[in-house]
Amino acid sequence: MFDRTALRLAVTACACAALVSSMASPGEASPGLQGSRLVALGDGVTPISTRVETSDYPTQSVGFVVGAHSGAGLMYRHFFGPYHVQASVLGHIIRDENSLFWAGLSAGRHLLTWQRQGMGYSVLPNVVGVRFVVGTSYMYQRSREEDFGTVDNKSESTIVQRVDQVHLAGAGLGLVLGQGWRQGMAVALDVTLTGAVINGKLEWILPVPSLELAYNW
Repeated sequence: MFDRTALRLAVTACACAALVSSMASPGEASPGLQGSRLVALGDGVTPISTRVETSDYPTQSVGFVVGAHSGAGLMYRHFFGPYHVQASVLGHIIRDENSLFWAGLSAGRHLLTWQRQGMGYSVLPNVVGVRFVVGTSYMYQRSREEDFGTVDNKSESTIVQRVDQVHLAGAGLGLVLGQGWRQGMAVALDVTLTGAVINGKLEWILPVPSLELAYNW
């Protein structure tokens, strides 16, 4: 009688201990089940990263650019983490005493990056970024023009030397396609609200696009 009662008490105690243990950790599962659940959740998911580590940024970039705020011609950029400083220059082009010089200085900051890590097809490239840009450029143009006039009822032409100086400045946002913040090729399209001062007079303020092709390393 005593032995049966003790045995029943022991079995009841073990059952209660097992029940309390399972209730104390309801969210935990065995390693095998937990791993299977994580794999199932990951099936078919295309993760998107919106963060770029500082160590991932390139240090330099060269390429070609044409735009109002950035200037035009050969471009060089230096990165400071998410920030960059850029200079561009288009040298003198001399033909029949005509010449053109265009130089620009701009800066920018990386804002967002979408990096597609899946293997499926997508219209967009694997890396798409958004950046803020601000810059100014200076253009000097000298040209010869033929001016026709009438003197003593005779038509005469004179050669007039014309000089134009244009100051441009703007700020806006840009879209970068490709390896904009890693080693590789990238294409950027910026749209900036730009003002133009021509020969000392403010002529216009308009949104102006800028196109860039660069290689980063």
